[in-house]
Amino acid sequence: MNVVHVFLLICVHCVVIGTGKLIHSPLLKEPFEYEDENYDIIEGDILVKKGLGRNAMTDPAKHWPDRTIPYEINGTYNEDEMGWLMKGINSYNERTCIRIIPKTEEHENWIVIGNDKPGCFAYLGFRNQGPQVVNLGHGCLWNEATPVHELLHACGIDHEHNRADRDEYVKILWENIQEDQKHNFKKVDPNLYSDYGIEYNYDSVMHYWDTAFSKDPSLKSFETLKPYDGPFGDAIGWADSDIEKLHRMYECTSRFG
Repeated sequence: MNVVHVFLLICVHCVVIGTGKLIHSPLLKEPFEYEDENYDIIEGDILVKKGLGRNAMTDPAKHWPDRTIPYEINGTYNEDEMGWLMKGINSYNERTCIRIIPKTEEHENWIVIGNDKPGCFAYLGFRNQGPQVVNLGHGCLWNEATPVHELLHACGIDHEHNRADRDEYVKILWENIQEDQKHNFKKVDPNLYSDYGIEYNYDSVMHYWDTAFSKDPSLKSFETLKPYDGPFGDAIGWADSDIEKLHRMYECTSRFG
């Protein structure tokens, strides 16, 4: 694997200007502003209501009913972008027990995939409040990993490196991380969040690359503590452990349920 994840485009260097955050990324040529009076972005690409934090992945109320996620596309994508988006969506239907299907009038809750804002981000888990955003802005759709990653957030799965047991597998190099970005490495509460017995995986599509949020691209923000050959956080698609975790979370025995 040698392709860097694009889903981390939301925030690598953030400073406040005016009423919005100016978002800088080494993978985007120009910075962009994110501004919303009710919502904020944590961990680089998870949209949460201000003052709340993450939804609990173990809470059944945050899991999509019937393992089904209706969707509609409300954005303007070129042919290549649409191809990668549909490849990511179809991979769920082909490889997992989660069904991502076009929305109909019968659906009361669904995801809206769009690009009206810059960056790549999604809510964590099922909200039961009608439409919920999965934003895949310009620069997000150039491989399968990005839509897979953001849709896993929508399913309720957080980042691999924020697991409660992550200190057994990676060492956070706090001195190399931007001061105002250290919150992105906060571990989840083990009373609310589970790894479902899946071993930590450097190759997970939910893992940041090793220079994420560092003060300089030449500095690592964390390093491995277990034997591992090569860079990590550069998955181009599913890891088997991602699928197994999703299946255990939704109580599936196979892709057929």
